[in-house]
Amino acid sequence: MNLSAEPDFIDPNNVECDCTFYRQYLLPCRHIFLADVHYGILTPHHWETYSFMFDESGFEVYESVTNEYIHNGIYDEIGAPERRALTCKEILESLRTRCYELEEDLVEQVGPEERTRIMEAWLASLRKSSHPYLTDENLDL
Repeated sequence: MNLSAEPDFIDPNNVECDCTFYRQYLLPCRHIFLADVHYGILTPHHWETYSFMFDESGFEVYESVTNEYIHNGIYDEIGAPERRALTCKEILESLRTRCYELEEDLVEQVGPEERTRIMEAWLASLRKSSHPYLTDENLDL
């Protein structure tokens, strides 16, 4: 592509292209880069948006890509969904670690039948206490 060629107009507020590359990969294509060379349309915000798309879901973004994902306003809050997902992962990992620790402690302290009873009771309690969070019943929207 000739960099001195006049690029097609690309709205700096809505940096998109109709070419196959852009529609398939949702990344700046040669047309967008050419417009950027001439008009400087790619801002740090645009790069944060591209980065966020992959930070949030990696290459899975290509498995279920829709225009709603790109334009649904999630970028008003760059990084917040990622932080919430990380917090959720940390909580789940802490629960898993606690389960393994409890099992190990019980191996040293009680017999197999008692260990089974205690672990089943612990898991039942965990299931009961987490049930409201596993359904939309108590979700305040």
